[in-house]
Amino acid sequence: MDYSLEVEELCSENYDLRSEKDHIKQAQDMGREIISNDDQTLTFDLDSEEALSTFKGRVGILGRKGFSPSWVISKSKSGNYHAVVKLNNSIVKIDESIRLVIQACLGSDWKREFLGVLRILNRQPQVSMLFRPQPLEIVAVSDPDPIESL
Repeated sequence: MDYSLEVEELCSENYDLRSEKDHIKQAQDMGREIISNDDQTLTFDLDSEEALSTFKGRVGILGRKGFSPSWVISKSKSGNYHAVVKLNNSIVKIDESIRLVIQACLGSDWKREFLGVLRILNRQPQVSMLFRPQPLEIVAVSDPDPIESL
């Protein structure tokens, strides 16, 4: 597979703080819900059916390793998918760089996660966010109870 177009697109994308503030403002103006990662929240941009399948197949790893995940998958504005995972284990706090690695390993868009790495290196306060269209079109949930908190 030739990745040259994706690499060029990634290299030309602006990831500085000013651009991010503009993206956040646009999302707010469009009525999107903004979900930020924290030490118990992972956000996923699943850009294909294959990425969705990868996520569904791998998210169980978190449960088997003691993180007790609850997740919701919804449609994105492009018709693909977003997932938000809450780690219901208050003992373990996961820092931003590890969250990016987990998100990439479980199927999230690699370009989004790599830009997150660049944001960490750039010392930006907001590294990874998800802009969810409203109202949510929920595709799948791990447990019906956590929908309100996700």
